[in-house]
Amino acid sequence: MTILKKYSTNTLWLLFEKIIRLVSGFFIGVLVARYLGPEKLGILSFSQSYVGLLVVFTNLGLDSIIVRELIKQQYDERIILSTAFAIKMCSSLLLFFVIGLSIFLTNIEHGLIITILSISYLFSPFNVLDCYYQSKVNGKIISLVKILALIITSSLKVFAIVKGLSIEYFASIIMLESAITGMLFIFAYCKKEKFHMVTFDKGLALLLLKQSWPLLFSGFFISIYMKIDQIMIRYFTDLTQVGIYSIAVRLSELWYFIPTVLSTSLFPLMVRQKEQSYSGYLDKMSLIYCSVFWFAVILSVTISIFAKQLVLLVYGEDYAMSGDILIIHIWSSLFVFLGVFIANQVVLEERQKVLLLGVVLGALTNVLLNLVLIKWIGVKGAAYATLISQSIASVFYLSFFTDLRWILKFVLKSLSIYSVSRLITQRSNL
Repeated sequence: MTILKKYSTNTLWLLFEKIIRLVSGFFIGVLVARYLGPEKLGILSFSQSYVGLLVVFTNLGLDSIIVRELIKQQYDERIILSTAFAIKMCSSLLLFFVIGLSIFLTNIEHGLIITILSISYLFSPFNVLDCYYQSKVNGKIISLVKILALIITSSLKVFAIVKGLSIEYFASIIMLESAITGMLFIFAYCKKEKFHMVTFDKGLALLLLKQSWPLLFSGFFISIYMKIDQIMIRYFTDLTQVGIYSIAVRLSELWYFIPTVLSTSLFPLMVRQKEQSYSGYLDKMSLIYCSVFWFAVILSVTISIFAKQLVLLVYGEDYAMSGDILIIHIWSSLFVFLGVFIANQVVLEERQKVLLLGVVLGALTNVLLNLVLIKWIGVKGAAYATLISQSIASVFYLSFFTDLRWILKFVLKSLSIYSVSRLITQRSNL
């Protein structure tokens, strides 16, 4: 198999898994939402956000570092895997204890559901095998493992609905997906290798932790940015509002895979074009920004027009208010679509460290706006907070760097009517 074919096949397998997860998640999610109703769905969504807020500390930002070290082969791969496994297990156990202690000390509502979901922390260390298969460019194993785990847990959710089981069972099924994924990775690995702990390498452990802390820091603020709104909605309103808001977010974020897939496909083109001709590279970037932005505009207008009817048709009358929230939240897609490619351009300009500032600014803005807007206008305030903070985190953070403001001006210029006309005439060259 040629290198090009190997990487193409790997990408297709990973894309296939994402599509299966997207389709399954949507349809099973609709069934679960209709069965539980807004309040119970709110309980589950709040608990997932509470647990998800700290999940980054189970991985410690290590995954990409582990993949890199496995590829470099400066250490025996078994030593890398066992050292990384030990680090992750220690952090997972500590985090599980912290969650349990917080439930005990604060007497938080729905502590049982949060505890059940947090058990998934204990299976996070087995993700080192995911890193192993990434380093081997074996997306087939990764995808098959995750798809099989998804099929099993999706079937269990349908079974729970048919049997009329309680919300605790749904929390257990969500937790089981992590457990099943971990066990399947072990099974796949042990078919060819012996899975055993070898000597823990303290020097390697310190190296991994030293190099991963920026990713951990970034991951933590991303967690705040992605999860804090539903937690704050719970404390300023009620669980029913959390459930209603979560449906709007699902429908809005359903489309976010599009820029990610496009970015994966076009990034090599950007790299090659930049090396061959800088002006040609900028021309291609301008057309890309124009394309994804106006696609997002058309998407947002369409969703806004049909949001209420879509929610009523798919989720029912109980979630009717989700349509009003979706009309606001969907416009975040404009900045998400642009932000993915802006991040690529920042990386190509070798200024990737500034991406962290965007995440931090977005997280802080989101928290502050939620504090004000949820109290002022209720759950819609969280949607406005997301829209504004997303614009900062994805696009307008560039204004804080004098040497990168040209990218912001370049992006805004690329969205003009003139760029649209160029796109129409040059689309065949993209």
